[in-house]
Amino acid sequence: MVESSSDRQRFVRSAVSFLRKHGFDGLDLDWEYPGFRDGGQDDDKQGYAKLVKLDNSILIRAFDVPVLSKNLDFFNMLTYDYHTAHEPLTNHHAPLKEMPDLEDWDPNRLLNIEWSVKYYIKKGADPKKLVVGIPTYGRSYTLSDPDETDIGSPADGPGEQGEATREKGYLAYYEICQLIQEQDWELEAPYPDMMGPFAYKDNQWVGFDDEEIIIEKVKFIVKEGLGGGMVWTLDNDDFRGKCYGEQSPLINTLKTALEQGSALLTQTTTTTAAPKRTTERPSRRTKATSKPTKSTTPPVFTTPEPPQPFECEDEGFFNNPTDCKKYFWCLDSGPSNLGLVAHSFTCPSGLYFNKNRDSCDYAANVVCRVKKVTTTTTTAKPRPRPRTRKNYNKSNNILLLPYNNNSKTIKEKGC
Repeated sequence: MVESSSDRQRFVRSAVSFLRKHGFDGLDLDWEYPGFRDGGQDDDKQGYAKLVKLDNSILIRAFDVPVLSKNLDFFNMLTYDYHTAHEPLTNHHAPLKEMPDLEDWDPNRLLNIEWSVKYYIKKGADPKKLVVGIPTYGRSYTLSDPDETDIGSPADGPGEQGEATREKGYLAYYEICQLIQEQDWELEAPYPDMMGPFAYKDNQWVGFDDEEIIIEKVKFIVKEGLGGGMVWTLDNDDFRGKCYGEQSPLINTLKTALEQGSALLTQTTTTTAAPKRTTERPSRRTKATSKPTKSTTPPVFTTPEPPQPFECEDEGFFNNPTDCKKYFWCLDSGPSNLGLVAHSFTCPSGLYFNKNRDSCDYAANVVCRVKKVTTTTTTAKPRPRPRTRKNYNKSNNILLLPYNNNSKTIKEKGC
């Protein structure tokens, strides 16, 4: 694809034609990694840079960062899977910072978001174009000794597969929170400012990101003047709100924190007692040397009552009867035995769902007929969090927000 000028031009022409034909916003170039996978060639690095331009580590040997930074709108950094379940010791796969007291020779000093971001910047990347990846899944291990559960404990391979994801060593957040809530997994957060928590029961162990570490990562994004945050993947969050009553809590936390921007760094906190609530999240154990938890009393939000859920009668795509910009994708729930489940989607700005094409289309091509629904408002109490949250306002329905110090969003460029 990048070996010669004619190959690159052919790819560019076909890609641009395809994007324009189908109305896509842009193209995500996800090559892992030029010159390093089977079939890769030494000159793939230069070829990749020329493709984007149209004219000592794997990172720098694979990517010509200054050239890419000049010609790309932004970088989606895959800042997760720093560790996998095939390693001999348990570890968190998406740490924000290095753990304390690591030796100078320890490679774990380099395997974290802070090091990766600063290295990209050092090599010529524009900070405003760096988008930090946030995982909505965890990496799980089978412990060699169920009594050894700390970070760095011996492991005997990947953890057991989840009922829905069905992959050893990998659990979606909605699977993890159900294990904690329904099967009494222990939960610990020994390094709350550096990495997310981990949970375990018997010989099973999983590390994952939660709301609190996501807020810490957004603080880092804001402080370093980065472009924003993105998630992998949307469908691994608790999108049905089964665990704690809120749909997609991780994604919504990311969105809300990014909207707060620099205000997130200046919020004041006071030590208060958490109020009693109906659905309590599990408590966490921290290191004995940890500082007292700071907390604030969350605000009370006024939210509309949710409309009646859409009922799937068959698999496929279907109009949302109350909003022409939205549609449902009905899919079989698989091993969870919930039958057909409706997943809601929203078309890009200016487009409506066209049932005749089973896709989003220009409004002029769609006859929009919607049913009027009456909603009432109720005062909703804030739901409990596994760890203390800072006090900030919530708003609705953005899956990914870029951020920079000038409060501007990243705008896609035409193909």
